[in-house]
Amino acid sequence: MADRVPAPAVEVKDGEDDLMDAFIEAASRDTNRLTEENWEQEIEQVPLFMTKPIDASQELSPELAAIQSLIYDSEDPNESARAYKDEGTEFFRKRQYNKAIDSYSEGLKQSADDDLRAQLYNNRAASEAYIGNHGKALEDAREAARLLPSYVKALSRCAISCYELRRWRDALEWCDSALSIENGNCKMVELKKKCEMEKEKENRNKERTSMDREEELVNENKIIELIFSRGIRVGGSIRGLNATHLEKQGQYRIAVDTDGSLNWPVMLLYPETQQSDLIAAFNENSLLQDQLEVVLSDPPAWDTEGKYTMGRVRAAVYMEAEEKFYNVRMNQTLLSILKHKDFVLTSLVPTLHLYCKK
Repeated sequence: MADRVPAPAVEVKDGEDDLMDAFIEAASRDTNRLTEENWEQEIEQVPLFMTKPIDASQELSPELAAIQSLIYDSEDPNESARAYKDEGTEFFRKRQYNKAIDSYSEGLKQSADDDLRAQLYNNRAASEAYIGNHGKALEDAREAARLLPSYVKALSRCAISCYELRRWRDALEWCDSALSIENGNCKMVELKKKCEMEKEKENRNKERTSMDREEELVNENKIIELIFSRGIRVGGSIRGLNATHLEKQGQYRIAVDTDGSLNWPVMLLYPETQQSDLIAAFNENSLLQDQLEVVLSDPPAWDTEGKYTMGRVRAAVYMEAEEKFYNVRMNQTLLSILKHKDFVLTSLVPTLHLYCKK
């Protein structure tokens, strides 16, 4: 990638007299440079008077490069790197991920301190992940974690990248690293459980007869049709949901009930205690309250204080589109939760977060 030439400013500010001095000095060394015929073209090469952006592929004259450096080369590398980081973040917010990657890369060319370089690497990793370059995202996130070992965002990005690359063992190690620093990190608790389930699936015997597989394929296609017919939005790692996704689901699978409704495996996470539970067959027409009454009727061994009771527990789901949690009512059905306008199904095992009321 060619080095970028920052867009020039045209407003004259205090302290920019050096620009004109540099131009005059350059012109004086070449008496044939300015003529009546070429003066407009020559003066267009001066950043102070430019009316067009510089072509990044254009070879700059030594004078022009020197003049540009007077404006744009900060004596503080951290300041320059931070400016590129802010520029990248603005591109990221606009979902211009390739431009964000370019900005973060320019920032990394500066001799910034380790903390700032770690942020630049991790931000570039996030941008790479959004365009599907999970291998590159992992490389950058690992470098960020090397520079700043306590940087939880970098550790989390490593875990997420490994998950997308189906490297379950590595993902679990990164999850543990992040949780050792921030043990209440809900995303890492959830991701760790998913990795454990995926790892377990890989360890099971996957041999099937061709007849069994044909029957399963018919059933899986029926399930996919039923999911989409309910208006449930699908995204993330199961975007473009097909039979392959269901085939990989393993032991805990969506199943069609005798009345045509769907039974879902639903993960219950208790972020405050880093514990989890699983409802193997949560019928989509069942109320959340009815399911939780069964689960909480026999308090788990880890709930020594008896805090998690129907009267004190509240539930929430994470809304990917809004990047925030949404509280769900106990009298809602699972289907009404999955069909919420802001909910995106990113796993075939939906997750409910359970908290104790303050």
